[in-house]
Amino acid sequence: MALPFQALFLGPAGENAQIVEDFILEALRDHVFWRRNFHPEDGPFIRESDKRSEAYDATLMRLRQELYYLLSRLKQGAPLFSPRYIAHMTSDVLISSLVGYFAAMLYNPNNISEEAAPVTTELELEVGMQLARLVGYGPQAWGHLTSGGSVANLEALWAVRGIKFFSPAAAMVARELDLPEIPLQRADGQITTLQAMTPWELMNVPLDAALQLRDTLLRMPDPRVRRRLDACSLASRGMLGFYRAFEAAFGEKLAEPVLLVPATKHYSWVKIVDLLGSGREQIVELPLDEHYRIDPQAFRGVLDDLNESQIPVLSLVAVLGSTETGTVDEIHRLLEVKNDAKLKGIDFYCHVDGAYGGYATARFRDPQGQWVKGPYDRASAASFEALPETDSITIDPHKLGYSPYPAGAIVFRDQRIREFLNVEAPYVFHDGDDAHTTIGKYIVEGSKPGAAAAAVWINHRVLPLDVTGYGALISNTISCARMLRDALASHRSPEGMRLLPLNDPDLNLVTFIALPPRIESHEELNRFNEELYRRFAIQPNRRVFSYEFLLSKTAFDVKKYARGLHARLDPAVWSMLDEGRPLTVLRSTIMNPFTKDMIEGGTFFSELLDALDREMRDAYALVTEKPRISPAPAGG
Repeated sequence: MALPFQALFLGPAGENAQIVEDFILEALRDHVFWRRNFHPEDGPFIRESDKRSEAYDATLMRLRQELYYLLSRLKQGAPLFSPRYIAHMTSDVLISSLVGYFAAMLYNPNNISEEAAPVTTELELEVGMQLARLVGYGPQAWGHLTSGGSVANLEALWAVRGIKFFSPAAAMVARELDLPEIPLQRADGQITTLQAMTPWELMNVPLDAALQLRDTLLRMPDPRVRRRLDACSLASRGMLGFYRAFEAAFGEKLAEPVLLVPATKHYSWVKIVDLLGSGREQIVELPLDEHYRIDPQAFRGVLDDLNESQIPVLSLVAVLGSTETGTVDEIHRLLEVKNDAKLKGIDFYCHVDGAYGGYATARFRDPQGQWVKGPYDRASAASFEALPETDSITIDPHKLGYSPYPAGAIVFRDQRIREFLNVEAPYVFHDGDDAHTTIGKYIVEGSKPGAAAAAVWINHRVLPLDVTGYGALISNTISCARMLRDALASHRSPEGMRLLPLNDPDLNLVTFIALPPRIESHEELNRFNEELYRRFAIQPNRRVFSYEFLLSKTAFDVKKYARGLHARLDPAVWSMLDEGRPLTVLRSTIMNPFTKDMIEGGTFFSELLDALDREMRDAYALVTEKPRISPAPAGG
């Protein structure tokens, strides 16, 4: 039986305030008890006489004054708790995470190592394994929390790059040290040797074979092998030095690999290739179909072209919930294309950017962790079912996990992948540290809040990662998004204006465009939707209490989104669009489970559509208003 949402949140009107207050007070009292009983013989350090001093009173008075000022400013923040907030991919958080974060925050743990945070480090690693089981990875998986999806994606590509260049580095070491023949699997499944592989084959060694190669080399008794592997690695030599060394050893250049991403990619990928030194030119965007998913046939064509040009692939990135439309790529079909490409000698890593949609996998897990299909199944169900065949996934608990920021996560299918990230600091990590309880040396970040791990951990304990818990919560919001899509599509304003949905929600996100009765250009259409958005977006000079509803916006690249737009827009509107100009699109994300109460009460759609009608009318009048020409001053 699904848990009641009424017991999970503070509530749009703070209905559960007393419950939250009791929990937080319990956590504070328990923490104070812990402090008082840690060497009580030391006695108090803040005496009653200190509390009676003028300086003490003045300090507390200043604190109270500044707190009141802070509280007044915070009230201009986004009302994430309200069903009327249907803007960005963020929402109110679960009571459990509020209490868990507060309780752990009092201890101020730093999850860089178990020594700095013995309890919350364990909780974080437990969370990593919980997320691994959610997506179907086995016991060899490993994961941890990050500050967000961008850092998780960066960490994944950082590891992938080290793996991709490991086999060429190993080939250089084998040649330099004249090592015995080492068996190694090619992309097509055939077994050859490391020494017999061509540069092209070395850049297409399957992930599992590369990991096994590393294990084989590190088990060799010759101590020079480990030292030379480290010295010849990409991490030691850098991109330029590595390419020069390889060309000197083999007499031919090594092709630089490309990163395959969908046209719906998150902007973090552009920053990541820049940070890692690959360059933005190494990003290849895969074309989209009419549902804004990667087109598998186009993907196949791209791989054929890369194979013919002997350009290796660093990784494929598939999206499980894009930021513009919430689209879920057909991962099962992409993996079929990937498997076919192996027969042609090309192989590569597969990462899933599930920062937004990863938690939606809970819709397909029963309480025993088995795969189930419910009445809400759509085409995307097969994508979630294919996740165990991918190599890593980014999942953000601070999105559909309903946890406080910061809480992203990265999960690797095989824990050996993390060894390509290993950087040790002697003042933090020590010989003999248990790798299973160490986080810091395998991650991008250094210091990180253990309170975030406690918040996510207790969320998972209270709200299970299956159809009875997160699955039910997320399905609730997806059904609301689909009802919103239908309501927008069927609505007609008295003035003949329309609201045209531009996606069929895979998750709980709806994008749409407002169409006035007459429009003359792409620029005018954008101005109309920009003006409409401005009336539903938080402005610094407008009180947040004055908003009836809050929306967000995005911009569609007309050329990249062409198939989906062409399938949904009127021919007259489509014909006026300029491929070189982005299309302003309104975006609504429904994450609040209490939205359904407003819908069933009959007020949500009526109030939202009335508000849109009023603002569309005023926006249209403003956009189409002819500029006034001031009369010329009288001459004399």
